[in-house]
Amino acid sequence: IIVILIFILHKIRTVLMNSSLSHSREQRFKFIEALALWEGTVQRKQVSKAFGVAQNHVTNDLRVYETKHPNNIRFDPRKRAYVPERGFKPAYISSDPSEYLALLYAHADSHSLVALAGIGGQEISAEIIPGQPHGLKTRSVQSLIKAIRSHKGVAITYNSMSSEKPTKRIIWPHSFFHTGFRWQVRAYDEHRKDFRDFVIQRMGSIRFKDILSPVAINSDEEWANFVNVTIKPNPGFNKHQRNVVANDYGMKLINGEFFWALKLRRCLFPYFAVRYNLSKKNTQKPLRQYPVVLQNYDELKNYFF
Repeated sequence: IIVILIFILHKIRTVLMNSSLSHSREQRFKFIEALALWEGTVQRKQVSKAFGVAQNHVTNDLRVYETKHPNNIRFDPRKRAYVPERGFKPAYISSDPSEYLALLYAHADSHSLVALAGIGGQEISAEIIPGQPHGLKTRSVQSLIKAIRSHKGVAITYNSMSSEKPTKRIIWPHSFFHTGFRWQVRAYDEHRKDFRDFVIQRMGSIRFKDILSPVAINSDEEWANFVNVTIKPNPGFNKHQRNVVANDYGMKLINGEFFWALKLRRCLFPYFAVRYNLSKKNTQKPLRQYPVVLQNYDELKNYFF
């Protein structure tokens, strides 16, 4: 009977451990996997310090993790730490280096703890060239988010480079987008009766308006439709230089040539062209100014600013 009871209790414990995770435990699991993947060791004190929980609590987390993923980590008594097994496969994070570096960038930029679980702590030194201060108010961004979620409008005072003074207008934003330099919103503009791009920093005031959008979001054809973009190293470079450029941009070798192929919303292509300094003319010179060029220039030449 005792053996049966122990077996039943073990089964119950296993079921509980494999049940849906709490959000806080899942965050700690992400942290544990990030340490294992990128640093090669997981120490209880690291997790304890990062999340402000007792080391005994972390010990229980590690036991649960080992039960759910038995072939991922093991305790190494020589290192007094957990190490990844040979066949380690993360279940809560990506093993893509770009995700790690993006989270590292976010943490270095904002010093926020939100990205902490993805980078496995603050031990890695990282600095970035900061963007310009935006001076945005929390309520202004909240109003934009509220408007997007509810398909309502915002009344703004907008400072355009094409106007001599600020203009008042009502817009109905439907999406945020980042140009590589700053955040903007895509919105229907009451003044122009069309969809336009608005720089958030140029909004002097932003006030939520409980008015439904007069047009459907899917009628924004420039946003709804995509263009295929294919980038290649400038053919004017020699073979070695083209290989360097291809490596810098993570290009793939296709039929003996390097390419970077992607799909963009049509209205975002001109920002992409500015971000990567693509020439408006089908030119190959000067090389240093244009390290990459469009393979499908003729298809896209009408979409530049």
